[in-house]
Amino acid sequence: MHFSGHGDPDGSLYIEDGHGGSTLVTPEGLAALFALHSDTLRCVILNACYSNSQASALAQHINFVIGIQETILDNAARYFSEGFYLALGYGKPIDIAYQWGCNAIQVRLPDTTTPTRKLLAAQLETTPTAPLPEYLKPTLWQKQTLPSPRPSTRSQSYEFTVIQLDRQGKEIAKTQQQTTAVIIQLGENLDLEMVKIPSGSFDMGSSLEKNEQPIHTVTVPEFYIGKYPITQAQWRDIAALPKVERELIAEPSHFKGDQNPVEQVSWHDATEFCHRLSRITDKPYRLPSEAEWEYACRAGTTTPFHCGDSLTETIANYNPGNKLNFLINFIRGSTTAVGQFQIANPFGLYDMHGNVWEWCLDNWHETYIGAPSDATAWTHATAAANAKRHPVRGGSWDFSQTGCRSAFRLKYDANSKNDFLGFRVVCLNP
Repeated sequence: MHFSGHGDPDGSLYIEDGHGGSTLVTPEGLAALFALHSDTLRCVILNACYSNSQASALAQHINFVIGIQETILDNAARYFSEGFYLALGYGKPIDIAYQWGCNAIQVRLPDTTTPTRKLLAAQLETTPTAPLPEYLKPTLWQKQTLPSPRPSTRSQSYEFTVIQLDRQGKEIAKTQQQTTAVIIQLGENLDLEMVKIPSGSFDMGSSLEKNEQPIHTVTVPEFYIGKYPITQAQWRDIAALPKVERELIAEPSHFKGDQNPVEQVSWHDATEFCHRLSRITDKPYRLPSEAEWEYACRAGTTTPFHCGDSLTETIANYNPGNKLNFLINFIRGSTTAVGQFQIANPFGLYDMHGNVWEWCLDNWHETYIGAPSDATAWTHATAAANAKRHPVRGGSWDFSQTGCRSAFRLKYDANSKNDFLGFRVVCLNP
């Protein structure tokens, strides 16, 4: 909520009454009023002189409140608002938007700036100058909250269905299996399920594509990986936490749905998610290495898919690319809720084929020549261009069956954001 008006040195604000006149409202009175709306208001701007005492009182109930300590020039108040709302329009959080507003005053008032400081539409560039005078500077008040407790964890067993298909897509085997997940409670009715992947060795790669060669044996230590790709609900919860290295947009996905995988997130975004998750859990979460991802996907199988020699649109979300199944793809044409097809691989993981491509930690390499044999991420790029590129695995809703193979790999720039790019997380001991 934005208030633009006048304040009194005693800390009261002038509010228009029902007859067009003005009434002085005390900090206590305004705080009592806003307490009734604390569940719907995130930020209040009191763009008026002497509004700091009001802001301090409101901050008992509202997460962010901006007030003015003394008097403020009309144009300074206007410049602050322009900078503040410009930042919000670019998806910046409120505390960063507040800084943009303060800098906008300093940029545009000649007596508080230098010619080397400028405000750009997409970013703010600054060089050191004299601090903004207090009479021009708004104050950001933030609601005091108790430190968030670390998320609780528990173990829970679950059953899952595994099937095997022949080359024609016909089901030739179907079994019920059971495993245990570690469940991290991120919020009320919001969990992150991590599945233990046992240690072992496997032959990584295939002979079908040059970048999947040479086939090489990799020994993989035990680790945990997400039962599903990260969902939009999980993303939104972690994106609301304080940043570690970069800002995150709360709702980046093109296809909406709390249980749909988050997409339109870059490799850097996914890494920031892992950093924030690590901080609140005090556990080292990260993206999987390529070797970990393929080992987890195959789950002991050596066929092109963990379900056998073929894949069908009844058990995975991908583009079948033929006229017979065109209607199914046309109707679907988007991500689907994680686990919707109710078919897992032998490790109990869902959506390893299709839905969204999943970022891996490694830098991109054109072949496996020189690849690690211990499942660690291959982060040394042999070509300069590949230092900014990373592998994605698993295929997606708009890619063919071929791209969903366990060994298939593509590369994307670390800044790429598309409605088919998502991720899942790994932790050695959640």
